[in-house]
Amino acid sequence: MTRSTNVQIGAGLMLLGSVAMVVPLFGIDIPLLVLSLAVLILAAGTVLVGTSEVGPGEHPV
Repeated sequence: MTRSTNVQIGAGLMLLGSVAMVVPLFGIDIPLLVLSLAVLILAAGTVLVGTSEVGPGEHPV
C-alpha cells in the first residue's frame, strides 16, 4: 500500500473511533466493550497515520 492509502485508512479509523466515543454524549447507551473497541480503533488509526508519513532514512519518534 502507498503512503496515501495508509493515511486514508488511518483517517477513516480515527473518524470511526471518534464518532463511536461521541455518541454516548447524545444519550444513546453503548456497551463498555464497544467503547473500548472504539478507543483501540482510534489508536490504530493514529498509529497508521503517524507511521505512514515516515520517509526513507527517517526514524519515527
